[in-house]
Amino acid sequence: MKPRPRIGDMRERITLLERQLVDDGFGQVETFVDVATIWARVEPVKASEQVIGGGVQSINDVLVHIRHRDDIEPTWRIVWKGSEYGIKGLRNLDERGQFLTIDATGS
Repeated sequence: MKPRPRIGDMRERITLLERQLVDDGFGQVETFVDVATIWARVEPVKASEQVIGGGVQSINDVLVHIRHRDDIEPTWRIVWKGSEYGIKGLRNLDERGQFLTIDATGS
């Protein structure tokens, strides 16, 4: 079992983005707005390449450890070091409500 995250390990700044639907006059358009910029520990987990639309695209999976929050939804996104990551899952690792681990993937 991996040791649980510690506050001192959270040295990266990430931005949480919330998905919103906005009416642009022609219909509903999906957009993402900043919710918060917070401290986190980001662990790159896996990198791979996929052929999409005739081109090769890099896919990166990361684990993001943050202080526990109740408001994060799987439809949100994370920005870290200029790259955007979609949330695949949320886990309360210690079941004590202290930390939240986010499984995310980006390209």
